[in-house]
Amino acid sequence: MGKKKGEIDPDLKAPTPLVGNRGRPPDPRRKRPVKQHRCKRHGVTEFAQYSAGPGRGYRWSCKRCVGEAVTRRKQKLKRILVEEAGSRCTVCGYDRCIVNLGFHHVDPKKKSFAMSMANGKSLAAFREEARKCVLVCANCHGEIEAGVIECPPLGATYATWRALGRSRRKRPA
Repeated sequence: MGKKKGEIDPDLKAPTPLVGNRGRPPDPRRKRPVKQHRCKRHGVTEFAQYSAGPGRGYRWSCKRCVGEAVTRRKQKLKRILVEEAGSRCTVCGYDRCIVNLGFHHVDPKKKSFAMSMANGKSLAAFREEARKCVLVCANCHGEIEAGVIECPPLGATYATWRALGRSRRKRPA
């Protein structure tokens, strides 16, 4: 007898993963081979070939180690940029969690790229772009984008913005 529409086959079982780790599925269009190998840090996991540099060929590396290295670099870049920008929200002075601090482009027309840390750009490139931005927390950034509060000018810090009596004040009508 056939299945009715919407019924699930009771004999259907989920595929068993080769390695019991989380992560996104492999890209079917990948060009370099992958293999299972023992990593000193992660145990048996997937290794892939990564470029060793121009003219130096490829090397096998643990995919999880490479991903963790990328995350560490992005976090280091953000710590450096946030520290250089004053380490706190220009509008309200928030400084508890670096994750909630971000860069707002004062003039969107001068924006070369988003400050999202998703780019493989150099620290010098990020510093150049950060000069076009003010450091704000997630709440203030949302209110600036919505037009609820006015955007601080370039170079403003929490101390200078507060001294002007502008912190968390509504935008003039």
